[in-house]
Amino acid sequence: MGADIEAIEQQSRKLDELVTAYRVAHGQDALPDERIRVLLLDEQERVASAAALSEMVAPLLAQRLQLPSAAAPRARRAPARGVDHRPADLPQGAPAIADLIDGMLAQELDTLAAVKRRRA
Repeated sequence: MGADIEAIEQQSRKLDELVTAYRVAHGQDALPDERIRVLLLDEQERVASAAALSEMVAPLLAQRLQLPSAAAPRARRAPARGVDHRPADLPQGAPAIADLIDGMLAQELDTLAAVKRRRA
C-alpha cells in the first residue's frame, strides 16, 4: 500500500513539473487547471473502462485458448521452463495473465510443430 501512495505522489510531482515547464514555455494561461482536471478525469474513465473490458474479454479469451474457465477449477500448470512463478494464493476464477500467455505460447508451439511435421 505504501508503494501505491509513493507512486501517486511521484506521479503528482512529475505532472506538476511538466505543467510548470509547459506554462513557462507557452504562457501561464496556456494550460488552465480546469483543463488538467478534465484530462485527469477522462484518463480515470478510460482506465475504468479498460478494466471493465478486460473483465469481460478475459473469459472469452480463455475459452478461445481453451484454458480453464471461471466456472471450472483451475488446474495448476507449470510454465514451459518447469518453474511456477505465480503465488500459491491466487484466487480461483478467471485465469491469470500468465495462464493466458502460456496458452497462447502453447498454441504457437503446436502450430510450429505441425508445420515442421508437414515439411518433413
